[in-house]
Amino acid sequence: MNKWAIKLVQEYVTNQLCLPATSWPDYWFRYRSYARKAAYDILCMLQANENSAKEVVENYMSIIDSFYEIKKDGIHGLMLNAAKETAEDILFIIEKESNDESIKKYEN
Repeated sequence: MNKWAIKLVQEYVTNQLCLPATSWPDYWFRYRSYARKAAYDILCMLQANENSAKEVVENYMSIIDSFYEIKKDGIHGLMLNAAKETAEDILFIIEKESNDESIKKYEN
């Protein structure tokens, strides 16, 4: 299982994706909400999948890209753009932390 990657994503959500405030402008409120939803979708996929964390996130990004080609305007475009950028951030973190020392730190 990808316990170490799950912990990394949980930390990312806690430290980088605070809950949106109702006082935020509508665009940023929606963007942050969609970004958090994407991170939770990735968390669920990591928990349910035995593939490597990198493969799981890349698969998620591929799905988002497919949807973006179908519906990239308006609110759908905002939602899918937030999801893709969140997945890119998570993939970067996973690639950066995918060494044995980091994995051991998160496995304990």
